[in-house]
Amino acid sequence: IPSDAGAIFTLFLSSAIGLLSIIAIIWFVFLLISGGIGFMTAGSYKAQIENSRKKIVNGIIGLVVTIFGIFVIKLIGYFIGVPNILNINELIDVITK
Repeated sequence: IPSDAGAIFTLFLSSAIGLLSIIAIIWFVFLLISGGIGFMTAGSYKAQIENSRKKIVNGIIGLVVTIFGIFVIKLIGYFIGVPNILNINELIDVITK
């Protein structure tokens, strides 16, 4: 466990982003499965079919937004010259130079 405040914050930030990404993936799988089950059991009820379709589409949109967000953060880091932008120590070093 690091004792430097910047390293601790970097570890916290990296862990939080990783945890939120895992939660987003689990939520996507849950929506995909529940939407699929709802779609299979809907029969000819159009409202239930539409509700299931919305669940699946919302799950896909959420997953894409999560992946896109991580990509944008890394892309911004690349453009400003900090490949590991989530490492606060590196970011501070680049800013103070």
